Amino acid sequence: MNLVQLLVGLLALVPALLIAIPVHEMGHAAAAYFQGDRSVRYFGYFKLDPRRFLDPLGVLAVFAALVGWGRRVPIQANRISTVRQRVIFELGGPAANLAVAIVLGVVLRAWARAGLPVFYDSVLAIAGLVIYAIVFLNLSIFAFQLLPIPGLDGWNIVEAIFRDRNARFFYNVNVRKREIWAGCVVVLLVFQFFQGFNVLNLVMTPFFQPASLISIGECDGYRVPGFTGLYPCLLYALSSTSRRTPRSSRSTVARAWSKPSGSRSRPSATARRRRSATPLLWRGSRARWRRACVA
Repeated sequence: MNLVQLLVGLLALVPALLIAIPVHEMGHAAAAYFQGDRSVRYFGYFKLDPRRFLDPLGVLAVFAALVGWGRRVPIQANRISTVRQRVIFELGGPAANLAVAIVLGVVLRAWARAGLPVFYDSVLAIAGLVIYAIVFLNLSIFAFQLLPIPGLDGWNIVEAIFRDRNARFFYNVNVRKREIWAGCVVVLLVFQFFQGFNVLNLVMTPFFQPASLISIGECDGYRVPGFTGLYPCLLYALSSTSRRTPRSSRSTVARAWSKPSGSRSRPSATARRRRSATPLLWRGSRARWRRACVA
C-alpha cells in the first residue's frame, strides 16, 4: 500500500506542475503585456504549451522538494523600465498562482462539503487528491517565489526597488548567483539529514500560511509517503497543538482527507481528540513526520 501511495502521490503532482508553472509564467507575461510590452504575445507566452514554460531543474524540484520554477519570460527593457513597472511584472507570477489556488480552493471546499474523500484509496478519492495537489503546488510556488533569493521573484522585487542605491552590491550578487544557490541547497540538506527539519517549512510559512487560509480555509502541507513532504504551516501547527480543538470545528477539507477507508475499529475518545487537534497532514508526532519526509 505504501508503494501505491508513493506512486499516486507523485503522479498527482504531474497535472499540478503542468498547471502551476505555466500559470506562474503566464502571470508574468500578462503583467508585462498590460504595461505595454506586446512582445510576450508575439513570442507565444499566452499559448497553453507547457514546453515553453517548463524548466528541467524546476520540474525536478517539484518532485524532490515540492517547490519549482519555470523558464523566465523575457521582456523589453525599454517597455518595462520604471521601478513600479518592474515590481508589478515580478508580482504578476505569484498573483496568478494565488488566483488559481483561490478558485480551485472553492472547488475543493465544495468537494469536501459534499462528503467526497481526498485520499489514495479509490478513484474518486484520488481525483480529490489531484485537486488538492494543484491547489497546494500553486500556493507553494507562490510562497517560494516570494523568497528573497537571487533568481526568484522576491529578490527581483528587492533589486528593482533598491538597485539604484547600491548597484554594485546587486551586480556582485548576480555574478555569484550559482554559489548562493549551492549554499542554500547545502543548508537544506544539512538540516534535513542531520536535524530532521525542512528549512523550507520555516522560511515559506509567512507567505504560504495566509494564502492557504484564504484559499482553502486552513493551512496544510503535502506529503508523498516515503519520499518527501512540505508543511510550511509552522505557526498553524503550534497554535493547533497548543489547544484542544473540538472535532466539529475542523474544516470540511480536513474531514474529507481524514475520512477512513474500509472497516476500521473506532478509536478511543482520547485518540480522536489528539487527531482533531492536528492539521490534516500533520498526523502523529513530529518525529513520525520527519521520518516520513526523509525515508
